[in-house]
Amino acid sequence: MRKVLFALFVVILFFTIYQVLTPILSANPDFSSLVVRDVLVVSLLIAALSLVISLVALLRASRVEKQIEDRLVAIDRALSDFANRADVAALSMADLARATHRDIMTMQKQLATDEDAGLPPSPPEAGGTKTQPGKIVPIKIEQSATPSRPDTDAGTLREMIETGQGRLSLLPIVDVIEMTPMAFEAYASLRAGDQTIDIQRADHLPDSVQSRLSQLLLARSIEAARQFDRKEGEQHGHPIHVAVSGSFLRAAKERSVEDLVGTGDRALPDGLILSVSLDDILEQAPPYFADDWRPLLACEADSFPESDIRALAEADIRWLKLSAKAILSEPDSERYGFICGPLGMDIIVTHVHGEEDAVALLDRGFRYMSGHHFGIPRPLRRQVPPGEAGSS
Repeated sequence: MRKVLFALFVVILFFTIYQVLTPILSANPDFSSLVVRDVLVVSLLIAALSLVISLVALLRASRVEKQIEDRLVAIDRALSDFANRADVAALSMADLARATHRDIMTMQKQLATDEDAGLPPSPPEAGGTKTQPGKIVPIKIEQSATPSRPDTDAGTLREMIETGQGRLSLLPIVDVIEMTPMAFEAYASLRAGDQTIDIQRADHLPDSVQSRLSQLLLARSIEAARQFDRKEGEQHGHPIHVAVSGSFLRAAKERSVEDLVGTGDRALPDGLILSVSLDDILEQAPPYFADDWRPLLACEADSFPESDIRALAEADIRWLKLSAKAILSEPDSERYGFICGPLGMDIIVTHVHGEEDAVALLDRGFRYMSGHHFGIPRPLRRQVPPGEAGSS
């Protein structure tokens, strides 16, 4: 449209100059020759056109220069902001590391004191006494013909899940920019004899055992969320991420969640986010619950193709979870930010074990992280006894 208007302007300018100059030159005897007169008019028109083009080019160059200056200023501000955020994150990680170090030293001193006094490890109590967190079992439990650690043996783990009355432990998910926890991961703290483990998943055990672990985690998380809701004048702003298996999701299509986990017939509390593997999400997208419960969902995987990310967005998945090792080994991991941002999704990086990994992840644009570098699973204080959960 601008080009058309410019062409019309040039034509009108030519016509105006010609109409003005022709009578003037015709009255002058020196320009009585038609050829000389037309040549002079054309020359003047060309000069006028050159002047117009020069003015347009000058205006365009000024506008381009202004745009370049604005972009340079924006880039400078972005770099300054990123540097400030990196400084804040480094300070935050240092504070969290020092706090975790103090906790570990305190636990070691307490264990040494108990050993010197000949006391056995103190069992977890329902009254709210803080217990020491146990060994964190990896998400994937591999079968082993000659297990060297009885607490990671698949058979022992299965027995602990099937017979144990696990206690809830919470692992913080940290916003390294704001220096605060933004959510928590739910772990089941199981105890058998003198062994204590903290576990989320047992993917290589039978479906029934996986479903039992999901029921245990969800039941304790519902109790914790209701406990937060009962606190007058306090609003719980930190959701709890609960890992659930595909077998549990299939069972939830036939029976209500309250019936599966045995937490009573009251309305399910807010603040729960179900964490599901990518295969289970794609198989059942979106997961359907018999009681029409619509919780927020998170998806776990080692990598997310772009096509799967868009399918997950259509299934109302809010969070994507990847391990730090998987992200740092992926050369184009920055793509997640460009793809997920417009879709309203965020990334949580799990299993961050060192400061170097945390800094590298922050440099790549990831701000939500969890792992040993930020804290360990801790038992929830003043946990609701199991018998109280179903009461109205």
